[in-house]
Amino acid sequence: MERRIKAGSCEPKGSASLAVPVRTVKPGGDASGSRQPLRPLRLARYAWLVAACWTALVAVLLALHVREQRCEVIEAARIMARENFDKDVLYRRWNAQYGGVYVPVDENTPPNEYLDVPERDITTLSGRKLTLINPAYMTRQVHEIGREAVRTRGHITSLKPIRPGNAPDPWEREALESFERGHPEVSAVEAVDGQPYMRLMRPLATEAGCLNCHASQGYKLGDVRGGISVAVPMAPFYAASGKTLAITVGGYALLWLAGLVGIAVGARSLARRIRRHYHAEIALAESEQNYRELFESASDVILAVGADGTILDINHRGAEVTGYPRHELIGMNVLSDLVHPDDRAAIGRTLDRLQAGEEHMYEVRWRSRDGKILHFEGNSSSRRAEDGTFLSSRCILRDVTERRRIDAELRLSEKRYRSLIHDLPIGLYRNTPGPVGKFIMANPAIAKMFGYDCVEEFLQARTCDLYVDPAKRQAFSDKLLAAGKVVAEELELRKADGTVIWGAVTANAARDAAGQITYFDGLVEDITERKAAEEALKFSEDRLRAILDNVGVGVSVVSPEMQILSLNRQMQQWFPAIDVSAKPICYASFNDPPRDEPCSYCPVVEALADGKVHTSEAVTHTAEGVRHYRIIASPITDADGRIVAVVEMVDDVTEAHSSQEQLKEMLADLEKFNRLATGRELRMVELKREVNEMARKAGAAPPYELAFAEEHAEGGQGV
Repeated sequence: MERRIKAGSCEPKGSASLAVPVRTVKPGGDASGSRQPLRPLRLARYAWLVAACWTALVAVLLALHVREQRCEVIEAARIMARENFDKDVLYRRWNAQYGGVYVPVDENTPPNEYLDVPERDITTLSGRKLTLINPAYMTRQVHEIGREAVRTRGHITSLKPIRPGNAPDPWEREALESFERGHPEVSAVEAVDGQPYMRLMRPLATEAGCLNCHASQGYKLGDVRGGISVAVPMAPFYAASGKTLAITVGGYALLWLAGLVGIAVGARSLARRIRRHYHAEIALAESEQNYRELFESASDVILAVGADGTILDINHRGAEVTGYPRHELIGMNVLSDLVHPDDRAAIGRTLDRLQAGEEHMYEVRWRSRDGKILHFEGNSSSRRAEDGTFLSSRCILRDVTERRRIDAELRLSEKRYRSLIHDLPIGLYRNTPGPVGKFIMANPAIAKMFGYDCVEEFLQARTCDLYVDPAKRQAFSDKLLAAGKVVAEELELRKADGTVIWGAVTANAARDAAGQITYFDGLVEDITERKAAEEALKFSEDRLRAILDNVGVGVSVVSPEMQILSLNRQMQQWFPAIDVSAKPICYASFNDPPRDEPCSYCPVVEALADGKVHTSEAVTHTAEGVRHYRIIASPITDADGRIVAVVEMVDDVTEAHSSQEQLKEMLADLEKFNRLATGRELRMVELKREVNEMARKAGAAPPYELAFAEEHAEGGQGV
């Protein structure tokens, strides 16, 4: 079976392209404005797809290359066939040019029986026989020699052959017929005797030398009277191209393997890049989410402002402090709608600086929705595109309204404090530690206290110079360094003119950041008059104590809670077991056995109740017998009239009570005497006088009026 390959099939039909899918992300985000990270691609399937495409591409390229190489092999064989054809035509022309060639007749070259021309056969003088070889006969013999020597075949043929052996085969017939249709050449790879051959055939035009033999067939000059068919074996060409094809296939195989390795390496590298990109996307999304959360939860007002002052975005804090809903704030003009009129010019210049690329810090006032003035400290910078075009201003505003209010109050407080310090009658100072001490600051009161004309003059004095005993300065400094604080330390001090005064000093040791004491802060109160009053009071109290201790009655001080606060010497002698420091209850301490409630006759209870002086008598059973006491309770009140204690004076009237009993008996006897001896008036007067005397001793009023009798006694008259 013959296999035909058309020469035209070796022409390239087109080229292949490889499309690489690219995954894109649409701009934008969800309603919250957060960025959604890309999901990592499953590169394995794409790597296999790319590998398949690469394999297909290499296969297509190899097929095209093999096809092209085959076409080149066929073309090389075609060129060789043309060369053989041209060679045949050349020696045919040479033969025809001489009208043929005589050659010796032998078994391989018998006379051409189909050549009917004069002198076809001739004999030389030597008797050698020659026969005329025309172009066709010569061509046939050359082809036969070529078939045996180089396996190249040739065949001269025609649709009207003179010699039957020149009749065309089917392929040659088709070629001859195509020549008649004007085709200049026909070639194809055909199987001949089971081997592939390049068969090429071109027409032979009738020339003048051809008419000698073919004029009888009716051919004219230029007519196609046949053609020469050349067959070149393809085996040598295929053998040569096979080696080249093996090298080519090997090269493509290496290229294919290199491509697969590149795809694998590229896929791995791309996977790492995508993984990094994916993590970067996640980090960016988290960063944007964190930024959004910080933006919304920030305690400062954060906003973006356009070139014309329009608010592009603002956080929740901005809406909170201004009172406007956020959707209303976005689109407002910050200059005309929020900034205080007095600050608009300055903020306008700030926006101009920001557009010029400068960062700026400033202070600004806004007016809230309810008209409240808000104070802010601002820090702004510009946001620009990659080409440097201004996009917006990023502003961070810290609400310092409350701080401004506190600052104003603090300034007022400081003013009041300074005024208080300046006008305070107590001396305030700050000085350094140590035995000498140097004043750092002082108020006018302390300068005046120590007799200096001004604070500046006072600050020149050494601290130790203000002490009567400078050694006490060292002791005071050491005490303050050790304890860190001294309260109301009474010191004997000296004024500038040498006058001695008493001062109550309260001081605190101030420390620096390292914990070291750097100075003393203190206050001094002039207590000279108080010390004098205390001395006088002490003298008075001592004298009063001496009087109370030496008076013949007992004195105690009882609190409103019925606690014994004080006892004089007499009371201590009467009740030696009472410990005043324990503040015992009076009705439990003054009675034996102790009572659980106040005495019913107690004048202290009555004095505490109505604030008046009350008197009562009490009978107390002691180990020595029954004692009679007269008690006088007098309330003690403070400046507001509140009773703070009761002074209880107790007089032991046991003896007076006995005298009164005796007096009663004597009075009874006297009455008896009066009834029995009415004439003994003088004795009665004497007795009455003795009774009156005893009454006086008992502290009672004399019961008898004896003035008349005594007048008579002084006049020498009896009663």
